[in-house]
Amino acid sequence: MSRDNPEDLADQIREGVEAFVERGWSVNAIAHAAGVPQSSLAHWLSGRRADISLQTASKLCIFLRCHLTKPRPRRPE
Repeated sequence: MSRDNPEDLADQIREGVEAFVERGWSVNAIAHAAGVPQSSLAHWLSGRRADISLQTASKLCIFLRCHLTKPRPRRPE
């Protein structure tokens, strides 16, 4: 699933979680494995919640094995 901004961290986390769901993982299993509240994850994925906390995002990133990289220099506008 492609979002508006491929560099957006929330979109990357959502896509990572959705990839696990497509492979047969339940949202409950992902939440348990990541150590985050199932209700928070489910509400965020369904759109009932606009965002997740930084702590939840961090735990999901650890579970998904994603990481931040150094930013590329911006081009002058």
